[in-house]
Amino acid sequence: MAPAERPGHIRVSVAYGHAPGEVDEVTIELPAGATVADALHASGLPDRHRGIDLDASRVGVWGKFK
Repeated sequence: MAPAERPGHIRVSVAYGHAPGEVDEVTIELPAGATVADALHASGLPDRHRGIDLDASRVGVWGKFK
């Protein structure tokens, strides 16, 4: 069982499907009120996958594009 998040924080998972059948996923804790952009940057995914253009990419939250 994962430890409880700290008061005033939220735990989110950020996943990037960089190739068929391959997913880079990380779970992070952010302050409550953080944005999707905050989560993407804090995840480190843009650093690990240099081809990601966050300004041009579509993101989904629970399978719904935002």
